[in-house]
Amino acid sequence: MRKLKPSATLNFRLSGFRHTTFIERDVYFCRMNGNISIFEALGEEKIKRLATTFYIEVAKEESLRKLYPPDLQPAEQRLFWFLLHVFGGPSPYLEKRGHPMLRRRHFQWPIDGAIRNTWLNCMFKAIDSVPMENETREALLAYFVKAANHMVNK
Repeated sequence: MRKLKPSATLNFRLSGFRHTTFIERDVYFCRMNGNISIFEALGEEKIKRLATTFYIEVAKEESLRKLYPPDLQPAEQRLFWFLLHVFGGPSPYLEKRGHPMLRRRHFQWPIDGAIRNTWLNCMFKAIDSVPMENETREALLAYFVKAANHMVNK
């Protein structure tokens, strides 16, 4: 399992891997080699497990846990809907919440490098808990590192 130190540099070199994110009708897709979406590679059940395990890990991290209300289930549900959407599956997130606007939705919380790394460590543990092909794992790592870096606002 990967573990980031607070001063870690988050640059991944993924040899033989092509990751693109593009917008099509306000829906973001992360495509892997062979033009297979992450949703197609993992399926809904594994994406649900990823969201569930992530919030189990968040509950253990005081620095993250204090940013959430007492009940984590609504946040877990929103993450699940978001991941379905961003990875090329159904879009309940768009139907229920509108455009993701990730940075804007998270701007109310101070997010520095340490919080980003703690968040990423929780997500890495969640990724490690779900069986998947290496190419899919690399696509997830690339996406989440990019997204986490984008959320830093302090």
